[in-house]
Amino acid sequence: MRDERPAAVERDETESRLEVRGVGPGTPSDAEKVEPDEVGRLIREGVRLLDLRDPKAFAAGHVRGAVNVPVQALFEHSPGRGAVILYDEDGALIARHCAALRAAIGPMEFFVLDGGLEAWRAAGLPVERRGKR
Repeated sequence: MRDERPAAVERDETESRLEVRGVGPGTPSDAEKVEPDEVGRLIREGVRLLDLRDPKAFAAGHVRGAVNVPVQALFEHSPGRGAVILYDEDGALIARHCAALRAAIGPMEFFVLDGGLEAWRAAGLPVERRGKR
């Protein structure tokens, strides 16, 4: 039987982790949110960056080093092993598909770029176009 009570939301400021209690363990809502300026360090540590937007949006501009894996493709194929950073345009796509993303990713560690590509741009960080820098 499903618990119909609303989930309680708490933000742990020390770890920058958003936890949604009542949804169950392992949902993307418990993924660590990372700020744009933290992405470079994580990539140097071997974390892969996945852009979940459609190929046309990706070609128009994306974070350098990102791999385009449209959200629907991620549902159909696991991203493999190792930690990943997920981002979309503004975070709305990831929020809308929370439970399905966790199911697609499985037990692997993942991060969410807080604010998506919009936050990246707002931080003044470079955006690459397909074939151009």
